[in-house]
Amino acid sequence: MRPFLLLILLCATMQGNAQTIFLQPEVGLGITSVHVKNSVGITPQSTNVMAYQYQITVGKSSGRVVWGAGISFLRTGYENSLSSYYSGLPTAYSKYYWYYYHLTFPFYAGYRFDIGKKMKITPTIGPEISYNLYATAQEIGTSTVQHIDNFKEGYDQFSIFGSVRLNAEFSVSKKISIVISPEALYMLTNFYKTPGNITGTATQRNSAYLVNAGIKWNLIKRAKHPATGDKTGK
Repeated sequence: MRPFLLLILLCATMQGNAQTIFLQPEVGLGITSVHVKNSVGITPQSTNVMAYQYQITVGKSSGRVVWGAGISFLRTGYENSLSSYYSGLPTAYSKYYWYYYHLTFPFYAGYRFDIGKKMKITPTIGPEISYNLYATAQEIGTSTVQHIDNFKEGYDQFSIFGSVRLNAEFSVSKKISIVISPEALYMLTNFYKTPGNITGTATQRNSAYLVNAGIKWNLIKRAKHPATGDKTGK
């Protein structure tokens, strides 16, 4: 019942408010790692590597409520410090950077807070549907990058990330704003394919913590006419 009441409240909030459709291209840079457990329940040691993404979204604001969708190219991964275990004891192999490449489709909703005339803060939350493209491995200390040939056999083609972000918007004109957005992404589904060549209860969930920077371009702005109440474009 609560989700339905929330939906009704949001719809009521949007009625009679100014509406804006906007385009928001941005790039993001940060760190990424994985939460992984092998088929016998052991968690290998791993460390963070660099994450990045290129993203463009189309959104709409109605009053203070904001929602939208987009497309993004995202890289996640980790550094594998201990590659395997044998008889309960760690067996050291060469260290590798493992990278995973995703084409994601983010959907989000948020609520805007105005701070003065020039700055706006909008926390958002939503899912990202990920089409997992491929993976690579690079031995640390070398420049050779290897494509993982059995990627489609061992990993699911589709995953779902959860996204939480905070958009800080600085207006430079009526149509253009600069946006800085810290974001946390966490894979909600198991990246390993089941069934597949990964047996037992093995799990892998990738995460990324990014700072995105871009611009927000207000394409269409509509507000109620002060005399008639009819919507007018700006």
